[in-house]
Amino acid sequence: MTGQRVYVLHAEEIVRRGLRRLLESSGFTVVGESGSACNAIRRIPALRPDLVILDDDLADGSGAGVCRDVSAADPHIRCVLLTREIDETVLIDSILTGAWGCLSQQDDNTEQLRLIRRALDGQTAYSRRFLPGIRSFGPGPESFVLRNLGTARRTQAAVLVRRTLRPAAHPAHRDYRSSRFPDLIAEVTAALLNCTSEAGTARPTNGARAGGAHRLADALAAARNSLSYACPLPNGD
Repeated sequence: MTGQRVYVLHAEEIVRRGLRRLLESSGFTVVGESGSACNAIRRIPALRPDLVILDDDLADGSGAGVCRDVSAADPHIRCVLLTREIDETVLIDSILTGAWGCLSQQDDNTEQLRLIRRALDGQTAYSRRFLPGIRSFGPGPESFVLRNLGTARRTQAAVLVRRTLRPAAHPAHRDYRSSRFPDLIAEVTAALLNCTSEAGTARPTNGARAGGAHRLADALAAARNSLSYACPLPNGD
């Protein structure tokens, strides 16, 4: 891993400095850094780093959006997202946009370096802090999907979940969560665990990674469609 090139995009300068010190002290070369999504999108393809660490929430964009643009410009550049909180919506965004992993600022340096090395080695690299949230899926209003995707702001599925799941406005449609939705929750759970698993030693192929992302997207779309069917908004809104 010594000498491999990393670009850091983060809104907070103190976090960028900390990542630079961590990376350089571990033998990596930091080829650039930025606090702006627009700036990073222009610079990263020209610098051609091996890995880009992306803040999930920026003033002028999102890490997922930058990952999508960078991957389109040069699919050989690997991206990982970095989140301040354990927000499973960011985890889902990272998978759907083709990132190799999602790190947590709550992890210590050893764990962050372990995940960075995994991504550079062509392995999935997701913080273990996401696992309790993924495994907490279950039917009812406390479920992961309804609690987190229902307040998301970036994925289309999440937006539609939020717009359709309004029990106060639609009290007659609360019971659907005990019938159709549990199976969909189980499928979303399985898809997430499949995408984030560290089981096995073989590097996942691009086709396998894409297949996992498609499975998750299909599960989210099914959940969205189920919610829309069970709890339509008035006037077609």
